[in-house]
Amino acid sequence: LSEENTKIEVIRNGKCLHYDVKKLNKLDENTKKCTGTKQVQKEQKQNWLYLKIGMFGNYVLEEVEKAIEETKCKDLILDLRDNGGGQISHSIGVAELLLKYDSIICNIIHADYKEEKRVTKQNNRSFNIHVLVNEKTGSAAELLTAAIKENGGKIYGEKTYGKGKIQLIFPFDKFDGSGVKITVAEIQTANNEKIEGVGVEVTEYVENIDDYKNLDDIIEMITLFNDKEHTE
Repeated sequence: LSEENTKIEVIRNGKCLHYDVKKLNKLDENTKKCTGTKQVQKEQKQNWLYLKIGMFGNYVLEEVEKAIEETKCKDLILDLRDNGGGQISHSIGVAELLLKYDSIICNIIHADYKEEKRVTKQNNRSFNIHVLVNEKTGSAAELLTAAIKENGGKIYGEKTYGKGKIQLIFPFDKFDGSGVKITVAEIQTANNEKIEGVGVEVTEYVENIDDYKNLDDIIEMITLFNDKEHTE
């Protein structure tokens, strides 16, 4: 929209509808809450910061960055259970916030070339990263999971879904929703491992991972695994 206020005409079910539309350059916090755009749930307990990302939408990067800046933590819990994906660019952006400078995030395999994604910005990350996943964790969420795993993070739960294709949808008809989905590239991990049809293996298998809903229980589970590792 080029003007701050404009009128649009929409044809729906054969009827012509008119709307007055106001352009917003940036949504404020109240607007985000009213429209349901808040995509990161935050909780803190002592030196633990818990962030649950429902999907990788337009505001994830902003919300994760704000949560990290506002909280000084020693351990970050990133809950990606039931996260089916979203925008790959935002998943890569979150990885840039969490991983060390120049770390490889992933590889994007195109038809005739490979595109390596690295962390291009310095950050002051000094916390341990723990990721929760389940069999519904897919696509962009798997990209981030693999990036954290292959850069030393711990992954708890069960093997992820296994969707590593990057696809674009080209609509045929704007009224009936028909269209064609075309695969344009494939995601591979920093270590050149496939995700499509394979998924990302966890570092710590947790039976009934979906039962861990309370932050105290999640922290206790992670602590038990860490204590076991230190005693072996």
